[in-house]
Amino acid sequence: MLSEKVIPPNGEGEVKVTYNSGRRKGQQSKTVYVHSNDPEQPKLALKVKGQVKEAVVCSPTRLEFGKVVQGESSAKQVTVTPGEGEKAKVKSVEVTSEYLSADFSETTAGDTKGYVIDVTLSPDAPRGRLSSQLKIETDNEHAPIVTVSVMATVTGEIVTTPDRLSLILQAGEENKSSVVSVNKMRGGPFTISKVECDVEHVTTDLQTVEKGKRYKVQVNGDPHAPICRANGTITIHTDDRNDPTIDIPLTFVVRGNLSVVPEQLSLGAVDEGQELTKVVTVMTKQDELTIKKVESTLDFLTTEVVTKETGKQYTINVTVKGDAPVGPIQGKLIIHTSDSLQPKVEVHVTGHVRSRPAT
Repeated sequence: MLSEKVIPPNGEGEVKVTYNSGRRKGQQSKTVYVHSNDPEQPKLALKVKGQVKEAVVCSPTRLEFGKVVQGESSAKQVTVTPGEGEKAKVKSVEVTSEYLSADFSETTAGDTKGYVIDVTLSPDAPRGRLSSQLKIETDNEHAPIVTVSVMATVTGEIVTTPDRLSLILQAGEENKSSVVSVNKMRGGPFTISKVECDVEHVTTDLQTVEKGKRYKVQVNGDPHAPICRANGTITIHTDDRNDPTIDIPLTFVVRGNLSVVPEQLSLGAVDEGQELTKVVTVMTKQDELTIKKVESTLDFLTTEVVTKETGKQYTINVTVKGDAPVGPIQGKLIIHTSDSLQPKVEVHVTGHVRSRPAT
């Protein structure tokens, strides 16, 4: 908020800045822009820095149960202490899931009094990912309610590690593979009858580690696969009546010689009438690279190629011009190169031009 909208010559004005810290903590930095009719400096940037301290400190700030076999109970703890120069008493605790319960008790660590909260996952929790919040009510006026995220994955007796897989190859290089472990955590023996994958250029190889209990699936990518990105599923078929099929999401990526950062360019929020420049970096693993030209599907974007290392690394300055219309930004850059595998690279561009606030 500006104290005076019209400031006379040699006069002064004050800018009042209000910052809502939300859930942020630690060192924070923001920039406030003052727009005026000054012909030499129509836009003035004011940098605001500060430290956001916690009135009530929770450790951990995110409670992870990890994988828990269905039918078993599991317990974790959260400690609560007052922040520097603060006092805090826990009045009550609750969790937003019916499959979690929480109790608290006082504790002393050194000269600091705090609390321990015991969070228990019920054996009745169904399979799947459980996401909940632990809500802690305190008597601290700055933090009357403190929340801690609680996560758990309830599995069957057969557990796969990892439960989702990314397989990344370099085009033309030797075959690379990843391994999925399949283990029976309790109960009788089981057998894997077959493994399927619906992603082209990906094959699987089933191996027995301990018959009836432990297996591993080697997931292989074809070294001759074209540059691509594909999503699919690895399906494991078993004779276990509770887990006849187990699906593992798979992402398969084949990269070329070029590294483009970022692969998708987000311009964020752009003020109407203002210019904004962001950078895309293009690098190669080969000996020589030339960027022939860069095209944009958006008329209000301009591009400038800057050589950082001849034949190796370039940056592309992408600028939103001041005549960009208000509304969403959706388009792409088309980078034409001398690379035989990637003569054309596309970078999707997103963002939003917001209206200038009325004065």
